Amino acid sequence: MKQTLKYFLSALIVMIGSCGEEDPLDSAWAKFEDGLYEDAYTEFSAQVPKPGAFVGLGWTTLKMPGDSLAASDRFFGQAVTVATSDTLADAYAGWAIVAWAIGDHQSCVQRANVLIRHKPSYVFGHDRRVTSHDIKCHAAFSLFHLGAYQASSDLAQNLDPAFTGSTDPATLLDELESLFDLFD
Repeated sequence: MKQTLKYFLSALIVMIGSCGEEDPLDSAWAKFEDGLYEDAYTEFSAQVPKPGAFVGLGWTTLKMPGDSLAASDRFFGQAVTVATSDTLADAYAGWAIVAWAIGDHQSCVQRANVLIRHKPSYVFGHDRRVTSHDIKCHAAFSLFHLGAYQASSDLAQNLDPAFTGSTDPATLLDELESLFDLFD
């Protein structure tokens, strides 16, 4: 009985002592938030294959100077394949933005729809400017580029109830540009 109690207390002490341990991804995200993208990239890379590491690599390469969109697209794709409920929204948000940036408008709309269904009031915790409104704005622009003016107009109205809606390309583009300025 004493031996069992001793093992139980030892296990309890180990569990209590490990509760305060910091997730290694926290340091990488802190570097990301400080704009130290190369350092963040190094730390995220060391944590692969954790789902959060792929998400961090995706966002980091998206922010890094140079032609890193292909790498970002690849990392977000990997993140989605191993995503947990904690990382799925961040992966799809970044993946939608990358698709928009490379002109893959169909993928942008699809990925934005996944995000909005999964987390309608999304806010990216490491850059609070990236929200569901921002993602919807990217999707509305993509719909416009796909020639889906009614769907684009409907989404613009969702973002700006004062907009009366229009399928006229010039009017719709003006509204989308004002929304983009508002949410970017």
